Amino acid sequence: MNYKISELQARYNLSSKQSVYDRMKALQIVPVSRGKISSQALDKLDELDKFMKKNPGAKIWEFPRDVEYESSGQLDKSTGQLDNFNETLQLVEAIARHFAANQDPLSS
Repeated sequence: MNYKISELQARYNLSSKQSVYDRMKALQIVPVSRGKISSQALDKLDELDKFMKKNPGAKIWEFPRDVEYESSGQLDKSTGQLDNFNETLQLVEAIARHFAANQDPLSS
């Protein structure tokens, strides 16, 4: 079943449509058809909304997500280890977001 994006602002009591799109972008949700998202995408948005309400002042990127991508599983023949580029990239991005969020603008 598909759900209308236009109804999400009211569903989550958000002040703007842009807030809906910001959440979708953060969760990497892409519409399945013009103006509609899948039930799985709606479930993710519901989980994010619960997190945001339980943690006032939290940022969207702080939402703990289950990693839902598949590793390429390519074997590096020189080391005998799996190539985990995607996992490494996500770790580096999370560390960068952490430092960016905790930077004190008055310390400069």
